[in-house]
Amino acid sequence: ELVKKRKTEMAEHEDGDIDAQFERFDLNSDAEISQLEFVKVCKALGSNLSKEELAQVFYTVDINGDGTLQKEEFIKAFKEPRKEKKKEPHKPTAMEAAANYNPKRPISAKMINWGGSSDFTK
Repeated sequence: ELVKKRKTEMAEHEDGDIDAQFERFDLNSDAEISQLEFVKVCKALGSNLSKEELAQVFYTVDINGDGTLQKEEFIKAFKEPRKEKKKEPHKPTAMEAAANYNPKRPISAKMINWGGSSDFTK
């Protein structure tokens, strides 16, 4: 969620060049972005996220966990679209279905999670 907020904020200030964006955050030009640099630039760009929230964004983006953001991590986080996993709707277990049984609302076998790989739904 915080990464989405940051993407939106970056898009407002984006000049179309991800390399230029990376360089904007890399204040000391050492080819990596420290947490301090990240927070300073985000605040300078007008981010309304707290320092704690920005730290969460930073550590979410720091894929290799080394405490700095390399250009590849920066690009993955802020340029490439993320695919969200599609959630399956909750299927009640047989016990839940029995506990909530209502004769006016019949339950089909397809609606029940039988807890295994049974073939009841085919």
